[in-house]
Amino acid sequence: MLAGTKVLIAEDDPNSARLISDYLAAKGAQITWKKDGSEALEEAQAGNYDLLILDLRLPGKNGFVVAREIRNDEHLFDLPIIVTSAFPDEQNLLLSYQLGVNLFLSKPVNLKKLFLHVKSLVTRKHKLENKMLEALYRLNNFCEEKLNRPGHAARVENNCLALAAACKLEKHMASLRVAARLHDLGLIFTGNSSEHGPVGAKITRIFGVNQEIAYLIEKHHDNITPVAEKRLDDMLYSYLEILKLAEKIEETYRNSISCFYQDQDKGFLNPEVIPVISKLIGAG
Repeated sequence: MLAGTKVLIAEDDPNSARLISDYLAAKGAQITWKKDGSEALEEAQAGNYDLLILDLRLPGKNGFVVAREIRNDEHLFDLPIIVTSAFPDEQNLLLSYQLGVNLFLSKPVNLKKLFLHVKSLVTRKHKLENKMLEALYRLNNFCEEKLNRPGHAARVENNCLALAAACKLEKHMASLRVAARLHDLGLIFTGNSSEHGPVGAKITRIFGVNQEIAYLIEKHHDNITPVAEKRLDDMLYSYLEILKLAEKIEETYRNSISCFYQDQDKGFLNPEVIPVISKLIGAG
């Protein structure tokens, strides 16, 4: 099954798109459909997709252009791409593979075959991501040992989970957990510099970590609002605030309970999280 798998479909034929969408959705995939190549590329860049199913003849940017730009994007270069085309001639086939497409399927698409390939490509992508995350976790542990703060990231992650549960938030949880584990990764190169967020985000992007995680790492010390960041959805903004608060619990409230009480009295804290923070720091 494809439970939780995010699939982007770029297809200008509604019947073809609906056929593939319905079949993969029945297997558990979360489907987004765009009928324009330019819109599909923007969606791929803004979202966090596990796979792209791409038609070649699209309005806006055609499938070849979309595939080329994705492979040249440092954030998307490893996104699996399956081309589906009613024109499976040798020229289209060769050019698709030259551009880095993973698979070329002729229309009408054999849905059972498509499902097996989607499952295989997504599984491989997730295995590679897990290996990269393991390497990043090891690097972060080394950083913490060098800075004499072992276990800091694990404690921040635990704080994030407790705060998110109190706020009844579920979406983006996987991204939040990874960001919590790696939020201070940049300190190994910048010391206490205020630039460690962007540096850490750059490191994770090099390793192919998704954009949500990199964004949370990059901005976890910035003062931003959803209005200032128009591309930031409300839920992701909430998780950014949770990550900031989770680290403040470790770096400020645990060392000074009076700071916690002051922030509480000034109304800086959401009432829903006050009991959680009290329990985490052993206050009252």
